[in-house]
Amino acid sequence: MTGFPHLSDAVPQLARPEEVAEYLGFTVDAVQRQLRRGELPGVKVGGRWFVHVGRLRAQLGEQSAS
Repeated sequence: MTGFPHLSDAVPQLARPEEVAEYLGFTVDAVQRQLRRGELPGVKVGGRWFVHVGRLRAQLGEQSAS
């Protein structure tokens, strides 16, 4: 996912909803709504949402293959 150049593939990475929103062309509210619904792979830590970058990559790959 070239939209996250600061993230390494060596370890599982988490991205902030703001980063994912910019990459996907969504609003931050839309990303957070999709996280709450389980439509985007993420985890809530200390009251803040984070997106699992590797799982998002896989999800986007599956969607584009359909």
